[in-house]
Amino acid sequence: MEYKPAVLFLIFLCYDVSFSADCIGLQDGNYQLNCQTYKACINGTAAVHNCPTPPALEIVFNNVTRKCDIPSNVALPCGGYHYDCSSKADGDYADLVTNCTSFAVCYSGKLAGYQHCAANLVFDAAIQTCNWIGRVPPPCGTKI
Repeated sequence: MEYKPAVLFLIFLCYDVSFSADCIGLQDGNYQLNCQTYKACINGTAAVHNCPTPPALEIVFNNVTRKCDIPSNVALPCGGYHYDCSSKADGDYADLVTNCTSFAVCYSGKLAGYQHCAANLVFDAAIQTCNWIGRVPPPCGTKI
């Protein structure tokens, strides 16, 4: 069976969000899942939300205010600039601005998502996931 990239991307998003939507032990409030998605926790129950994206303006989650906001009000990596996918093939790309601690998901020349690696990990382009810095070749890691 052959899947189109868009279908695989949607499967990845659903898989990623479903495991990140646990609110056990968290206070009520909003918690970032990625630049455009957050979970609202109420009494230990999560509801996943996407920041709206009006046609002329991209909106991202602001981890300080815990609300969706314009990118100029949000710190890097989600705010302050916009990863350019216009000349990229579909796929995941390390963000060198964040020292590879984040990566962009490009699809059809547009930014389809932005993910953060867990602490002490960097994006490994060879295996398309986050990995220990010593296992990743430069420019993201130290492996020789």
